[in-house]
Amino acid sequence: MMRTEILRDLQAALLDQLQQAWPALLRTVADGLLAQADRLGGSPAATVLLDARAAWLAFDAELRQAWFEQLQRLLERGLQTAFRRDKPSFAQAAGHNLSLQALAEVEQELALERQIAQFRSAAGEALNELNARIANLYHQPEGSERENPFRPYVLCGSLALGIDTLNLQGEIGSALKKAANQALASQVAALYQGLNALLAAHAIPVELPLQIRRQADSPAPPPHAASPALPATLHAQGRHLPRSDLLLRWIQMKTSPDAARQAIAQSEPPHWLDSQLNAGQLLRELFGQRPGGQTGQAPFTTYAGSTVLASSIAELEQSVAGQADASDLRNHILEHRARLSSQAREPSERMVVDVVAMLFEFMLHDGKLPSSVRSQLGRLQFQLLKLGLFDPTLFAERQHPARQLFNRIGSVAIALSADDPLSDGLGEAIRHLVEQAVGAPHSDVALFERLLAELEDYLRRTMQHDDPRMVQAAAALSSAEERSAHYLHAMAAMRAALDGLTLPARLEHFLLATWPLAIERVGRDDAAQARSCRQLVPVLVWSVQPKTSNGERMQMLKRLPELVNLLSRHLAQARLNDAEQQDFLDWLVAAHLEALKEGHTRAGASLAELEARFADFMLGSEATGAAPDYPAGLAAGFVAEAAEALEGGLELLDAQFDALALPEAGAPRDEALAEALKARVLEQLKTGVLVDIAFGGSARRARLNWISPRAASLLLTIANLDKPAALSVQLFRRLLALGHVRFVESEPLFERAVQALLRNADEMEQWARQG
Repeated sequence: MMRTEILRDLQAALLDQLQQAWPALLRTVADGLLAQADRLGGSPAATVLLDARAAWLAFDAELRQAWFEQLQRLLERGLQTAFRRDKPSFAQAAGHNLSLQALAEVEQELALERQIAQFRSAAGEALNELNARIANLYHQPEGSERENPFRPYVLCGSLALGIDTLNLQGEIGSALKKAANQALASQVAALYQGLNALLAAHAIPVELPLQIRRQADSPAPPPHAASPALPATLHAQGRHLPRSDLLLRWIQMKTSPDAARQAIAQSEPPHWLDSQLNAGQLLRELFGQRPGGQTGQAPFTTYAGSTVLASSIAELEQSVAGQADASDLRNHILEHRARLSSQAREPSERMVVDVVAMLFEFMLHDGKLPSSVRSQLGRLQFQLLKLGLFDPTLFAERQHPARQLFNRIGSVAIALSADDPLSDGLGEAIRHLVEQAVGAPHSDVALFERLLAELEDYLRRTMQHDDPRMVQAAAALSSAEERSAHYLHAMAAMRAALDGLTLPARLEHFLLATWPLAIERVGRDDAAQARSCRQLVPVLVWSVQPKTSNGERMQMLKRLPELVNLLSRHLAQARLNDAEQQDFLDWLVAAHLEALKEGHTRAGASLAELEARFADFMLGSEATGAAPDYPAGLAAGFVAEAAEALEGGLELLDAQFDALALPEAGAPRDEALAEALKARVLEQLKTGVLVDIAFGGSARRARLNWISPRAASLLLTIANLDKPAALSVQLFRRLLALGHVRFVESEPLFERAVQALLRNADEMEQWARQG
């Protein structure tokens, strides 16, 4: 075999090993970051590690894609420059846009040499042997790590460059790179052993020409399997098949091994995937993805939509509908592919036929869903095909109503069992939706928007409105959130008005943390009294300032009775008990006596100046809009008050997890990352979604019944708990980061199928390059 072919085999083998190692690497890095954060307690450094872990888990698909793109580029460069004196700049290589300067920046940021040294140590003799075999492959007398296209530098640098595509804050990015490279280093010996085995299988020795031969040779390890075991028919015919046929058969091999052993019927040209195109890259463009995890419009904006093809789909649809079977999991598009492809007018139409068939191949064999649900979704094969032929946004937009319908059905049906009280009703609701879709005269966005809205209405009705306890609990949480918002707005306006003023610490704390509670509570019953509470603030601030004239002293003595009377009437509304109220009033009396003493020479602001300063606050014109994340104790306080009125009770989970400290104030935060992670979580928090939560000393299955309009609070039904459970979204995100909560479904159904298709397209390309 030629050297170029052997090197391509090595490249494919390495990429295949890393593809297979990715799930374990994902878990190892996440567990390692969590363990480090636990050891550091609630320190700022722990916050950095938890943010790094959250990014690693939330963007795993993007990271994996970006890493492999960078790895393939660096490997290509290494293959082109090995043992060459005139090593060209990487930027000059055709098709590459990665500059040496970019990698130099990564080296400086990561202290890459330390990581490389760690890899060398972990690889041990396997790296030395690989260097020697590569030298023999190039007929060189000496081995050199620098000439090895698969050296640790390539693995470390590509992983770091992949992580850089997330644009994380410096400390968070550095922590993630360090953890990821440490985890990868633990597997590097096995990686290099696999490459050595493959070279040994090609009779490339480890002994260099000038080396003294060892006394006894160790038996060569078995060759590394660079690709999954393939059926004999694919081994025999695979390399001669059109690429589109090969990809379909490759996927059948994964989902239906028996079907993959059948004879292969080739499609007629023109094919949508020829030998010049990369399947993974073309499909990523179809799904609106760009290198580095970017997204954008699909390359195809319209399809021909031939009348002959549309008529054929309609005929097949009627034929299949007449043979409907509740347990039917057949891929009807794949079965009739020859007919559909022959009637397609453009390669883009053939591509849509194949892509929809492959997506259903994964969804119909998705073991996370009950077979009854999969069979119902399978009835929508031709509806989705018709939609995809005329609406390319089905593939390019994750939020497309059709994709959302599949995803929502999958998210609520996952793990349904016969003993689940929702099982029968939900199954019937899904069947009813599918019946409507199958019977619809047209398959368009409006149809799927309507079906998605019906599903959401059904879920809200069964999981919220039909349960009186949920209705009462949702009302209590909504009330608590509204009160919290008013309090936080009042507190923010108070802070803005006090900015720049020097006050006694006791009074400043009272005005910022205590008196806004009274304003909120009084305002629920009497807006005029709440305004009086606001108007009291500048008078109270002025009252403790030194008085330098008799006129000011007389003015203060006239205002004191009204001031003290108003305070006394409303202190109880600020959650102060009798002793705390008296303590504050005693402090205030002492402060007033000090202010009234003669001899003060430095006057403070006049009452008129302070009233002008607090004018907006007194009118109640503070900032409007959604409240920020609530401090955990405050949210629990408002919720506890509202929950007391509930007859059936409400489990307040925030109080049970109060030992999990929130990140310290001042801890470094990447705000853009925080918002992106929050958006990812909120995208998954929908009615009916299942989670596992650490509760009562064990992991329990829970279903999300309600999320507040402000996306601040949740209501859950937890297994073996006879009342609803309330949880703030802020704490949910915290528990998710700490591993105390996890979504049962890490990726929605349709998106799982998309990722599986892209992953298999990459694997097929690697296998094809070996030939």
